[in-house]
Amino acid sequence: MPAELQAELVQTIPATITFELEPAHNLLYSLLLLTYVEQMPGLDDWVTRTHNALSPERRHNNRLVLEGLHFAVVPTRSYNSFEEYLNDLEATDAVELRDRLLERLTTKTMRDLPRGVRAEPAFNTQKLLDKEAYIQWLSEKFQGDFDEALEREAHDYLTDPPRMKTLIVYHLQTMWRDVLRAEWQRVRPMLEEAVNAFRAQEFSRLSAVEVAKRVARQELKPYWEEMIQRARHLILIPSAHLGPYFGKFSYEDTLWLLFGAHLSAGMRTESSALTRSELVVRLSALNDDTRLRILELLSKREELCAQDVITLLDVSQPAASRHLKQLSATGYVTERRREGNKCYALNRERLDETCELLNRFLGRK
Repeated sequence: MPAELQAELVQTIPATITFELEPAHNLLYSLLLLTYVEQMPGLDDWVTRTHNALSPERRHNNRLVLEGLHFAVVPTRSYNSFEEYLNDLEATDAVELRDRLLERLTTKTMRDLPRGVRAEPAFNTQKLLDKEAYIQWLSEKFQGDFDEALEREAHDYLTDPPRMKTLIVYHLQTMWRDVLRAEWQRVRPMLEEAVNAFRAQEFSRLSAVEVAKRVARQELKPYWEEMIQRARHLILIPSAHLGPYFGKFSYEDTLWLLFGAHLSAGMRTESSALTRSELVVRLSALNDDTRLRILELLSKREELCAQDVITLLDVSQPAASRHLKQLSATGYVTERRREGNKCYALNRERLDETCELLNRFLGRK
């Protein structure tokens, strides 16, 4: 059957949508977050504390494994436990692991394909065993936005698959033992409650994008909508560490979408853990003088662009971007493009929700 016709037929079939714990995807993303402490303000405090506690060597190896060798560690299926994932990884042939990385790196992404059409490698992966060809490929794929020094080091491992596998398995096993296991035991009950709460909601008449919007409780950027629309299987995973952001893993037509664990819409719960988790995310966005000044400005104006914030508050562009990113991700401001500029407006409804949630937590409602 031609791919175009196959895609047209699959488009008429609703995507399967489930809420799952997904220990392997969950914890791997937590490890990935350790490399994004500076770029993603508002992550759970565990991420910052854990990042700061790592030795420089372990911090570097975490970047090397989770970023440089990313597609060798991303799961291709669901696992019941992180140990099961580690055992499967250890049993995988080293060359197969290396080839998996190259094939997934050069395969068109779910965002680029019609829904339901299986992706095929778009490049002769064996050519990428040459380091300069590999770096050139990455430069074109990511439009120069990548860490060349890290990728050159990663390529040294690609050309020595047994050494690559040894690094990956050892790093993940020791991070599980020393960093992840105790944290997983702590947060798992809260995450299980979040999964059960969302499973109890009525989503059967909603599209995959509508479900994701309900979970996010805000509009999604086009990038996320495109990814979700093309997924044949959407698995939504609450994370204890992701804060107000979304994260993803994908394989073929399955999309694992991670979101910060929070109360589901309309859920009234006696669980202080879930309520505290959500309050920490919301209140941490307000726990900064510059962000409060941004909200104050927006309370007096209908809309401000990023450059307005930079000028009025006399802050640098990176600082303004970081603060606006956290406020936007937490839902306190809405974002839109106007003549090529990012502009922001105050979301008073979100502020009211936060006050209501805090009152409810303290037994006032």
